[in-house]
Formats: sequence, structure tokens, C-alpha cells
Amino acid sequence: MKVMLTGATGLLGQHIMFELMAFYKKDLQLILFGRGKKDISFRQRVEAILQADQNRHVHGIKDVIDFMHHHIDFIDVDFSQKNHSTITPSMRVDLLLHCASYLDFRSNEGAQQKLEQINVLGTQKFLDSLQKVEIGRAMYVSSAYVAGITEGEVYADTVGWGCFRNPYEASKARAEKIFQSWLQDRQITNWSILRPSTICGRSKHRPYGYTTKFDVFYGWAQFFSKVQSKDCIRIQFNKQSGLNIIPVDVASQVIIKLVRSEVQNVNFLHVVANNEYPHLSYTAELLKTVGFTNFLFSGLNYLDKLNQLERVYYKRSVGSVFTPYVVNSSTHYVQDPKFESGFTMDDDNFQRVISYFKSILT
Repeated sequence: MKVMLTGATGLLGQHIMFELMAFYKKDLQLILFGRGKKDISFRQRVEAILQADQNRHVHGIKDVIDFMHHHIDFIDVDFSQKNHSTITPSMRVDLLLHCASYLDFRSNEGAQQKLEQINVLGTQKFLDSLQKVEIGRAMYVSSAYVAGITEGEVYADTVGWGCFRNPYEASKARAEKIFQSWLQDRQITNWSILRPSTICGRSKHRPYGYTTKFDVFYGWAQFFSKVQSKDCIRIQFNKQSGLNIIPVDVASQVIIKLVRSEVQNVNFLHVVANNEYPHLSYTAELLKTVGFTNFLFSGLNYLDKLNQLERVYYKRSVGSVFTPYVVNSSTHYVQDPKFESGFTMDDDNFQRVISYFKSILT
């Protein structure tokens, strides 16, 4: 099995890599695209991930160095650079899986420029570089939130043009169009666009809750862990709805189940939990976890005369990106019965996926 993978140093990308290694073992040949950082090469970044104690039991490879030498090829490249152009060497791969992405829910100019460079132009440049590569099957990891502001049942091919909450959602929708246009040009008929919802830390593999990035609800909780103000904050959210949260190891297993399947033409696939977890449940638990008590849940009531803490929260920090997701009406992301996650977020599972977050607070 020869797989070309981008995003292997990201949270979801590395877990996809682990699952591929665990299933295919020495029958796997990986071609990884990525970039180094100031003092570390791309290869060194991947090696550090694979050698880490918290990951070795997930991918199951005993001799990581030997596996890397014989089964992984590294292409160190940054497609987000404006003047960068690369042509990937001629080869044939069974699967192309484009997972690399930039996540930022802010709407400022800097965020918009980076989303454009990485998610949109980066995707175009990467796909353009593959003109000499023969590809059997292609997958792109998008986001369930390209459906935009919606309610009720949402099907996996829904796109919310004109109804996006932020530039991130728009950038992922535009990247989907680029991917589909490229598929048509290349006459690739076996393809899938994968749409995960809110990805959190692990629920199946120890350490439970392990994550490499503390954004979304983790970042929301971190804001309150640092608040020094004595003001009481009124927190808006829809008490009748919730957030669809899926652990990263569950999401990666759903994706690999599709990879292993011989089912054709699964063109759009939600990678999501079975349910919305109520906003009231996880926000209360997170505030309890960080020891913040000076708050009121205001539901959807209009907030007039914001105090200083509320102005910071709603205008300049996490509230500005979090609130558009938590005031939404109830949404049900429809899953493909053949590739359901089988995961339900409840109080016990939420405790599990925040356990690692709790450990770094102490």
C-alpha cells in the first residue's frame, strides 16, 4: 500500500499515519509532505512524533528508525510560500490523502491571509505539483463546518455558501472546489471529501485526552483559567443545542476504515460523533475544571452594557470565535451507515477527553 500523505505533523494527520502503520505495517510505503522548522528538519519532526512514548503503542512499530529508513520517504516542502513551485517526482501511489491545513477561527486580516496561503493556495500548489504522479484514489480532509450556519439534518455534501461563520469555513469550502476541479482534470473517479467535526484529544488510546493543540473548547477554558478580573461574565449559548465533538483517534479510525474499504464512490463523508454534546454540559464542566466561578449562563438573551471582562471576551478574544458556534440551533450531521463513528459524547467520555488537559493545568 503506497500512500502519499500531507499534514503528518498535525493532530489528525499524525493519527492517520499511526493507523496506517498499525494496519499495513511493512506492507506500507509512505510518502510524506511537510516542512521543517527553524532548528529541526521535517524528517526530525516526524521521527520525534513516532518515537514519543505516548505514540509508540498507537502505531505499534518497535524499530521506528528502521521503519523510517525502509518505509517512509520525506519531501520537505512548504506550499504556502508565494513563489514556491515544486514538481513531485514521477511515481504511482494507491492513495493520496491531503490532510494538511491551517485552523484559525478569527476574522482579522492576518488570519485571513494565512488561511488563503495555506488552505486555498497551498492546496492548489500541492495538487499542481502532482502532474507526474499516477494516483489510484484521492481523499481530502475538509471540515463539517463548511455547511456553515445551519440547523436540523445536515448531509455530507452540504456547502453553506453565503452562510459561513468565519474565513476558515470559507477557505475549506474553496479548497474543496479546487480539489474537485483537479479530480475532474485528472479524471480520478475514486475520491472522497472527508468532513470531521470538532476534533478533541484521544478517547481510545492512552494517555486519554492527549492532544498536541489546545484550541476550540480547550482554548476557551484556558482563557478563563487566566482571568484576573473580578467582573461577572454573562456567557451566551443556546441551551437547546450542543457541539459535535469527536476524539482524534476515533476520527482517524473512521478514515482508515474507509481507506481499507473497497466501497466505491463515497464522495462525501461526515467524520463525526453520533450526537451533539450539550453546550450547558461541557461549558459548566470546563469552568469547574479551571476553577472559574464568577459567571452567569445567559442563554440567547441580548447583552447590553458589557462590562470590561465581557468586552474582552466578546470583542477581542475567545468569545468572538466561540460564540458563533454555540448560539447555533441544534444540528445533526448525517453519517454514512457503513462508516459511522459509533462514538457518543457523554459526561464520562468528556471527562476522558479533558483528562490530559486537566493534567497540564496542575
